Amino acid sequence: MVHGNGRKHILGILVLSLGINSCATIAGDNDSGAAAQKTALRIDFVETLRNEASLRGERFNEIARAADKVAALQMLQRPSSVYADPFRVYVTDTYRTDEYVTTPPTILQGDYSARIFVFDRGRQTVKIFGPPPSPPSPAPTDDVKLLSPTAIAVDATGVIFVADAQQGWVFGFDRNGRMLMTIGKGGELARPKGLAVDTLRNRVYVADSSARLVKAYTSHGQERVYTSEGYRRLELGRSSNPSENFATPRALALDRLGNIYVLDSKDLRVFVYDHDGKFRRMFPVADAGGGISQRLRGIAVDSEGHVYVTDVLNNRILIFSREGRFLQTWGKTGSLIGDFWTPSGIFIDARDNIYIADETNGRIQVYQYGKQ
Repeated sequence: MVHGNGRKHILGILVLSLGINSCATIAGDNDSGAAAQKTALRIDFVETLRNEASLRGERFNEIARAADKVAALQMLQRPSSVYADPFRVYVTDTYRTDEYVTTPPTILQGDYSARIFVFDRGRQTVKIFGPPPSPPSPAPTDDVKLLSPTAIAVDATGVIFVADAQQGWVFGFDRNGRMLMTIGKGGELARPKGLAVDTLRNRVYVADSSARLVKAYTSHGQERVYTSEGYRRLELGRSSNPSENFATPRALALDRLGNIYVLDSKDLRVFVYDHDGKFRRMFPVADAGGGISQRLRGIAVDSEGHVYVTDVLNNRILIFSREGRFLQTWGKTGSLIGDFWTPSGIFIDARDNIYIADETNGRIQVYQYGKQ
């Protein structure tokens, strides 16, 4: 279970047991009877993260947020991606600065700004890295302004990697917000949108949607990584078989064995490779959940190999088996527990805690997958 307030977790389960907008066991929309009993996944609500008070289990006050613009800037506004380790939760967030103009004005109206939130569970504090006017005074970012952060991941040494699609860079920061490195020099990245970090092999995988490739780097930003064939450049999507190439690689995830899952948001497919870059399988996600139009954004894999894909158009999560068989959908449009409104990034940690960036609702929803 996620580290945090035990009382808060009990209250979350109690809410679910009362049937308020969610349930402890999620049954797929296309399952019934014995089939549902066999495939239904148990997913329990844990908590919602918005600001520092939420780490302490304090109730969110929408009225106070609207009245206090300074306090509002210390809350998530539009979180787009999320990553977690046993001690911290890392989130990329954007907001319109004209909604929070101070007196006298310190920012340009109509500008968009991006920042990084780090929720520290042990200290029950939140650090915010980004440009003014993020209060309290944000940690330095060496004058680096994030424009379009689309993914975040952290390596074993604590380096925070953030992909900025608009600038064509992956930035590496330390936990104090100081920039340590950049990946993408010389135009080697066009539009990086997805990230995954293999802490065992010290690799950073980058999904470049414009180049239609997934590229591997060392955790120091070097292009040659160590594989079973020695040191070499490792790029996914350069197959002589057209069916094994990407149209728009959008998001990445790793399973417990280091296999790489690539979500192609244009062709609506998931590709799976081993850690040496060898193609293993591909499965379509286009007809899942009733065959309606989809806009897929994030991907994650739990400890039993279930694959979770976020659908921002229909405000739901699609769940597949390890082999790619569609199992069920999770969620609907709304703002209560178990509801989503533009679920963008998703991450599952080693304890099967599921973190979902619920973008338009301005929150991170945290759940836990319960093994059957």
